[in-house]
Amino acid sequence: NIAGFDEIQHKVRSLEDIQHLYSSIKTTFKPGSQWRYSNTGMLLLGQVIESVTKESYFTYIDKNIYQKANMQHSGSFDLDVPIRNTARNYWFSVETGEITENLMFQSVKGGPAGGGYSTVGDLHKFALAMQNGTLISRKLSQEALTSKPELGAENWGYGFSVRGADNNKIVGHNGAHLGMTARLNMYQDKGYILVVLGNFQSSAWPVVAKVDQLIERL
Repeated sequence: NIAGFDEIQHKVRSLEDIQHLYSSIKTTFKPGSQWRYSNTGMLLLGQVIESVTKESYFTYIDKNIYQKANMQHSGSFDLDVPIRNTARNYWFSVETGEITENLMFQSVKGGPAGGGYSTVGDLHKFALAMQNGTLISRKLSQEALTSKPELGAENWGYGFSVRGADNNKIVGHNGAHLGMTARLNMYQDKGYILVVLGNFQSSAWPVVAKVDQLIERL
């Protein structure tokens, strides 16, 4: 992963602010030959978007995902400016022995590798748009939502986890940080969508586990 990001995350507001860090990256295999989960890979993907479209990453995502999917309550915000209707995130600090906000441990602005804000309703809209061809063609959606065993990624497509049984494929992604957890599940064979957002440490996982058990029985 990219080195030096944590030290400057409190002032990173654009992808240009981290370009000087890419010299620390060492390639671990020939591109396209293997698979490994990488937040730095997501950052680089954001750079590709800017290079190809000649737009900022945030502008492009707003126009081509949030607006197309009618996600009116999603975005990447400057957290040192008051944002209406955003949840604060809490975790138990072993050092202080108290419940603590995580604001001091977040990037000042989210980006391609995480830190965006959304709602249960908006992520439900995203899941529908991803499956029905609103965002990209159905062919490309199928490629993104299908595992890639030929690359050693039996449980991953392009940016989406793929798990479950043959008659209960579950495609989605999770997010986690100090004081926050999130999961989006698209139950491809059962026809359901699950979105769970939590603003306390590990709070989403028991709900996701219970719903997985119930849907498996259908």
